[in-house]
Amino acid sequence: MIRWHRFISGVTFAALAAGSACSAQMITSAHSGTVHYFEGDVSIDGTQVERQTARFTEIKEQQALRTGQGRAEILLTPGVFLRVGENSSIRMLDNRLASTRVEVVSGNAIVESVDPQMSLKDSPVTLIYRDYEIRMAKHGLVEIGSDPSEMKVYKGEAEVSTSGNRAIVKEGQKMPFAAGLVAEKFDTKSADDLYLWARDRSQSLSAANMTSARTLNANCLTNCSGWYYNPNLGMITYIPGGGMLVSPFGYGFFSPAVIYSYYAPGFYTNSGNAFSKPISNGSLSSAQVGSLSGGAPALGSPVRGGSAAPVSGGTSSSSSSPFGGLRGPTRSGGGRAR
Repeated sequence: MIRWHRFISGVTFAALAAGSACSAQMITSAHSGTVHYFEGDVSIDGTQVERQTARFTEIKEQQALRTGQGRAEILLTPGVFLRVGENSSIRMLDNRLASTRVEVVSGNAIVESVDPQMSLKDSPVTLIYRDYEIRMAKHGLVEIGSDPSEMKVYKGEAEVSTSGNRAIVKEGQKMPFAAGLVAEKFDTKSADDLYLWARDRSQSLSAANMTSARTLNANCLTNCSGWYYNPNLGMITYIPGGGMLVSPFGYGFFSPAVIYSYYAPGFYTNSGNAFSKPISNGSLSSAQVGSLSGGAPALGSPVRGGSAAPVSGGTSSSSSSPFGGLRGPTRSGGGRAR
């Protein structure tokens, strides 16, 4: 029997009582800051992040995560992902779930929120850059960079405040970090390396959500919102408490009740055409994970290029990749933080 596990202090798994046969395992994390996935050169306060079996490194308060030729994906509050680009640095100022504060020290970072709770007036996540505070006014996708020093809002809205001044930056706008808090339009169809990598990671997490939600037992059809660990895929994903949420990239995150209504037991369908690939104990192969989300690189395939690449519009349909044939040069190497 596969048992449920609890995620203690963001890093350690311990078996719970027997009786719940489920391959998706509930995670209760007391803090934001779990390093869920990384590639290449990533360190915390000078110590390299290493792979560990069934364990994930946690960034504690006042610790700094730095990347060289590498990237990192960090879990904040449930449904909120922070992804750090190459040659970048962030500092965890407050890792409490109710008041998470992360400073972007250098380089670039992108925050993706699929949780509508991030649209609340008092968002639980605040990003700091120099003297600026950034909060999500509407859940979506926001990138902060230091070269040039600016913020871009790809989806949703962000609230920026500094020295008593406040501005709302809307979807399709960017704002240089300078006096005046003046927003201007930018081309959302032009994507940098971090954006492309974040898109691929979102796709993989959506695919993991599908198999995790599908294998949750009947006792978790309601009230099960949170992070879930899928031991068959070796990764964590987000499960909403009800309905279906669509990420800023157009990928779906299903609740257990909704995915039962979308998919017949043991099979997934794609626009009416059955894949005819039964899922045993909630396990998906890498090929199935890629297929479920439209055929783009699965399990965080990195995308690097020397210049921005065009991006087509997103869609919540599962019949094709939300970004069509967008691709770039790929690099192998790195690994997951475990």
